[in-house]
Amino acid sequence: MKRFYSLTFLVGLWLTGINCQSTVGQNEAVLAPEAFATKLKKTTQAQVLDVRTPEEFAEKHLTNATNINYHNPDFSELAGKALDKKKPVFVYCLAGGRSAKARQILQAQGYEVYEMQGGLAKWQNAGLPLDFQPNAAGKKGMSISDFEKNLVKGKLTLVDFSATWCLPCKKLKPVLEKVGKDMENTIALQIHDFDENPDLASQYSIDALPTLLLFKEGKIVWRFVGVLEEDALKKELTKYL
Repeated sequence: MKRFYSLTFLVGLWLTGINCQSTVGQNEAVLAPEAFATKLKKTTQAQVLDVRTPEEFAEKHLTNATNINYHNPDFSELAGKALDKKKPVFVYCLAGGRSAKARQILQAQGYEVYEMQGGLAKWQNAGLPLDFQPNAAGKKGMSISDFEKNLVKGKLTLVDFSATWCLPCKKLKPVLEKVGKDMENTIALQIHDFDENPDLASQYSIDALPTLLLFKEGKIVWRFVGVLEEDALKKELTKYL
């Protein structure tokens, strides 16, 4: 016996299949830190997921967060064991790169997911609360006054804010070292770890990595977020000589 299905019925099945992947649209799923905090507070049975490394998590994290390292090859399996598909998931990392990928994986598996845009870097700059572990509570890194004293007189000072876990930072590092060597007569290079220098990061509103700051006579004259090739970086720096 042959069965015939109407176009409306088939389209309905197709849409249902799409909706099984996620009940939250793209615009609703990615929230600025303040909106993320508000949504989290209003949501009952929320699951907070930190996808950074265990070392990052040990220093600071959101209250009641569960830590599953996104770079763990068993991330999907571990998430499936730790999370309940019936409860919303609020995911974050430090700058947003890892959490965006984790959100896509979880949405495809049927979770209702909300991602913190810009990660903990923007969360901290917004003055929102964090849980600090005892071993990290006193970490301040270089003081603002010492940083300012290290700005080299008579030269431009190129400052890089990076982190050991940041893949774009690793890509940029050899470029910086090459440019720093080639232009050492006019450019002084400094590299500061974001996690080790929270006061500096807050002072200069660092909320994405890598971030480059160029100082001339103690003032920022150029700011860039991301990775540049050697020639492009030299071209930018030369503008301020």
